[in-house]
Amino acid sequence: MMKVTYYPYQHPGDRPKTEEAVWTWHNILFDEARNALQNSVKELTIGLSAPMGAFNGAPLRRHLVPLRRGMMFEVELPPMDKMRTHLDASVHPVWIAEILHTIGYFVLLRWCGAKHSNGVFWMHSAHVALHFVGFTSNNQSGGYSLVPPEAIFNNLPANQWIAYATERVQHRLTPNEVFEKRGSDISFNKFRVGERVETVHDDETSVLVPACVKRV
Repeated sequence: MMKVTYYPYQHPGDRPKTEEAVWTWHNILFDEARNALQNSVKELTIGLSAPMGAFNGAPLRRHLVPLRRGMMFEVELPPMDKMRTHLDASVHPVWIAEILHTIGYFVLLRWCGAKHSNGVFWMHSAHVALHFVGFTSNNQSGGYSLVPPEAIFNNLPANQWIAYATERVQHRLTPNEVFEKRGSDISFNKFRVGERVETVHDDETSVLVPACVKRV
């Protein structure tokens, strides 16, 4: 039977919850993904939902709009993954995952190396365990290491996993590529030295005063 996992939103400042939510999207996300994956992974169709780009005021909108199917991420293995029991406590296992679909703030991911519909899970796009490709190599001193989840570990010999993941990531779209371009666009300054502008008066916010750009 196909299994779809759900990892709820989590960030470093999370506090223990004293009450369970009255209603959540969990079951709907499960059902939508399960039904779609049973039909065809290549032609994945999950419900009818308005895209994040349709809501100009949505928090994190400009970061989430670029996310799309086929994009690769690095994801920390969940605490319940049995692979952690074989590792030293100082090791933070991370593995590659690919986006299959997005709904609102949630992304449907599949572990790199998973067969068919196994190794599929939902995750909040702002989850603390979701990282750009290259995060692990940049943070090896902190104990982060590429380790496949226990559910797919036996799909390949242990010494072939890293080469397999590296090959799958090559020439694939990653979020850091998109965000770096967007960052350069945002940092581009439209003003030039010597240009004349109008600006708000320091003491009277309803008053505009002429000014000249001295430095950008």
